[in-house]
Amino acid sequence: MSRAWEIAREGQKKFGGKVKEYFVESLRIAWKEAKAVKETTVEDVETYINSVMKSDSYSVNYWAKYGKERLYVNYYTGSGYRKKQGFLELQNGVIVAQERGAYTPVTKAFWRFKNAKINA
Repeated sequence: MSRAWEIAREGQKKFGGKVKEYFVESLRIAWKEAKAVKETTVEDVETYINSVMKSDSYSVNYWAKYGKERLYVNYYTGSGYRKKQGFLELQNGVIVAQERGAYTPVTKAFWRFKNAKINA
């Protein structure tokens, strides 16, 4: 929604009139942008999670076996103990789902990178 309002404001600045007059078309444009497949890397996902959690204790690992692809998010305590935090499900390298009940970093990463193609 925020991107749609940005587009509507740009239209209003360029062509004049009221912002709400541009909103319907800006929603269509923003939706197309959101659905477009973006490319990213495992490192980008890891960097994002660490920045959101204000920590460098998270790692993201790509895993592919038995016809499944996943990005596992792990948390490392100060003593080096690893705790699984959840995973993102991939189909043909594109993030499509998250583990239900997943911890906050996984949820935030899912919404940030949903429909992004991972270059592993």
